[in-house]
Amino acid sequence: MTLLDQVQKLVNSAKYLELVSILEEKIAYHPEELNYRWFMGLAYLLQEDQETAIKTWLVPFLTNETNDVEQLTVELIEFLEEQVKEAIKNEQLGQAKVIYDAIFLINSEYNHPQLREQLLSALTVIANGLEKSEHYDLAVDVFNEILDLEPQQDSILRSIACCYCQIEYLDQAKESINRAIEINPESPENHYILGMIFEKQAKINEAIIAYKLSIQQNNSYLNAYVNLINLLKKQNKIDEAITLCESGLSLISSSSTLHNLLGDCYQSVGQIKKSHLHLGYAAYKSINSRDFAVALHHFEKYFSESNQERIQEFSFYDTLANCYRMCNQTESAIEVLEKTLKFYPIKKLEINRLNQVLLPILYNNQKEIDFYRHRFSQLLNSLINNTKLITQDHIDDAIQSIYIRTNFWLSYQNRNDLYIQKKYGDYITNIIEEVYFHHKYIPRLIDFQPELQIKIRVGIISYRLRGLGLLYSGWIKYLDKQQFEIYVYHLIDQNNNEESHSRDFFAHHSDIYRTISLNIGWQRIGEQVRDDQIDVMIFPELGLDPIFNLLTTYRLAPIQCTTWAHPVTSGIPAIDYFISSELMEPENGDEHYSETLIRLPNLAFALPPLDTSDINGTRSDFNLEENVIIYWCCQSLFKYLPQHDYIFARIVQNNINFRLVFVAPPQGKVITDDFAKRLEKTFTKYGLNYQDYCIFLPRLNNQDFIKINLLADVFLDGLSWSGGLTTRQAIACNLPVVTCPGEFMRSRHSYAYLKMIGVTETIASNEEDYIQIAVRLGQDADWRQTIRNKTMDNKHRLFDDQECVLGLEHFLKQAVQDYNLKLNHGI
Repeated sequence: MTLLDQVQKLVNSAKYLELVSILEEKIAYHPEELNYRWFMGLAYLLQEDQETAIKTWLVPFLTNETNDVEQLTVELIEFLEEQVKEAIKNEQLGQAKVIYDAIFLINSEYNHPQLREQLLSALTVIANGLEKSEHYDLAVDVFNEILDLEPQQDSILRSIACCYCQIEYLDQAKESINRAIEINPESPENHYILGMIFEKQAKINEAIIAYKLSIQQNNSYLNAYVNLINLLKKQNKIDEAITLCESGLSLISSSSTLHNLLGDCYQSVGQIKKSHLHLGYAAYKSINSRDFAVALHHFEKYFSESNQERIQEFSFYDTLANCYRMCNQTESAIEVLEKTLKFYPIKKLEINRLNQVLLPILYNNQKEIDFYRHRFSQLLNSLINNTKLITQDHIDDAIQSIYIRTNFWLSYQNRNDLYIQKKYGDYITNIIEEVYFHHKYIPRLIDFQPELQIKIRVGIISYRLRGLGLLYSGWIKYLDKQQFEIYVYHLIDQNNNEESHSRDFFAHHSDIYRTISLNIGWQRIGEQVRDDQIDVMIFPELGLDPIFNLLTTYRLAPIQCTTWAHPVTSGIPAIDYFISSELMEPENGDEHYSETLIRLPNLAFALPPLDTSDINGTRSDFNLEENVIIYWCCQSLFKYLPQHDYIFARIVQNNINFRLVFVAPPQGKVITDDFAKRLEKTFTKYGLNYQDYCIFLPRLNNQDFIKINLLADVFLDGLSWSGGLTTRQAIACNLPVVTCPGEFMRSRHSYAYLKMIGVTETIASNEEDYIQIAVRLGQDADWRQTIRNKTMDNKHRLFDDQECVLGLEHFLKQAVQDYNLKLNHGI
């Protein structure tokens, strides 16, 4: 370590007195060494002795010729800039701000937008974190530091007002928000916060005016609607509250909160039928506490009181059918759609498509899988044969039938879906090509000349950046920006509440980041993306969201790809490549895809690491016993097929202290209960009471999910559908993973992960082997710890893999070369 490295280390650790002592001696012997002088002044500055700092820095200026002053100033400022960056890197933001302010003492006209933005960004992260952790006084201090750097930020003043509100400093809060309104009077958030302050001060009329102003500025601002409606209800102005609810829902139809308020309002005035409808939608649409059973109860009441006559809102029938399906009442869902067809013959294709894709969430046995698969295929044939595009009504119906559902649930039957997917892919392609022939994509040569800074434009378009975006975030972060220009398109719902962290990550690491509202319609989305002249478009999760069936077929780029983020072939002719993993794919993997299969090195994705150092918990937090062996079975319940239930019973029959821990599915208690009935039937065959061994946890947030990984003993992978992000979490927590690779890539994720980290002892060759490995891990504590240790030592191999990124870069360049070659030869 050099002396300057030691000096920097002392600065970082705030040992300023020791630093001054060392530097005084060095300057005495080496007065010409400017860095010693710069660091000496810095030490005084950080001890809040600004006067001595300035005097220390001035010495070289006084002892040099006048014509050297400008160069000395540049060198000193560059030194201080590096110290600001170093302090930001070490999250010593108070120190960074002090140094940054000192630069203006040297040059009052100093301007470095990038460094200023860096400091602002870092301070904002700290302030937001303090506010989130309820350290409001400290948060205000940091927000004020930000205002020193940029006084005209109304968002910062708004944050300060919110902090003051939390600690009941309402006069200060009001002062801050009024300053924010002066800066930005058109901000709905500013008027909303002012309304909150007035409400806390019991100034109800003023609060109502502020909330109404907020809605005037943005008629889709949900928070203002909610607060205003609640105030109107308190004043017993129910009719006005109902009108406002309906107005809000006309713009924010997905809001469960507004539906709940409207249901309550209707109930209070005795309109019980309408109350049931909106309370049903409230339960159906709630993201955090969705309860399909409660929704179904209300919808059935509403339907019954309508005497099952034609209901004006067609969407109600789709919702009711889907609610039955989510409660695993598939036959009832089919009955609803058959009735709907009588009421809405103009929507024949849409209704038939909804009916065709109806599949149970949970199957009772393999015979049921066979039945519904055959039904799915037969109804698809009927849909294709009965599609006629004669009138505009026919065309609208056909497009809506594509837009309404994907074949998502089909792939959970553990069969080869290639034939059905191709048939459906050809069907939608024929419709789009016939209807939108005048918008047909015109092929073009792709210009790629890195020596002339002409890069390959790579687009990634997604509706699920926040979740599945973790898989391909490494691509965006690590792709060579000298060769590739990265465009990220994030499709969002209206009033999207996506966490800013994921948005900021993708915006930071891409060249161009665009959010596009789904409300503008799929064609306008397609045209906007086409305008960017993307060379290679990647649809990472194709098959999850129906809008992408339309966009891919419309073709947004010369080369289009999908990935194993949804590990099933698209079947769509306009998708040229399926980007998969060399470790995951079986030898005959090519036979499972309509696309050209690309096996990128390792996992194909450069997975981000997971930091668990700050996550602590005990089994008692989840009412789990300390003296039992916990088998973590965290896959969605619909991924567990009935033919594999016996494996659970076979494992736990070896030890009364074995416990299987499952997680409640998003569909709610009904699915959990149906799955429990299946387990009960299987366990009884083995002379076991499933309740002695099976535990069902409620839905978990991400932190609690990770806690269970840290507290469990063994991770049991699914046999027909393997863990992806869940296995990443398990390995990050050093949890032994038991897996058995199956026929299709979707059952081989964990297998690839374990191969990647060299922990192959827990990879089973068949179901019997799977059981034996799982039992041994439960009974042999020493072996279990050996696997834990090996996982801990090797898990770094799983994360931030650069080999797969190089493989992706090679593929992208080769795909462009092959495309240009074909185009030049008229192929």
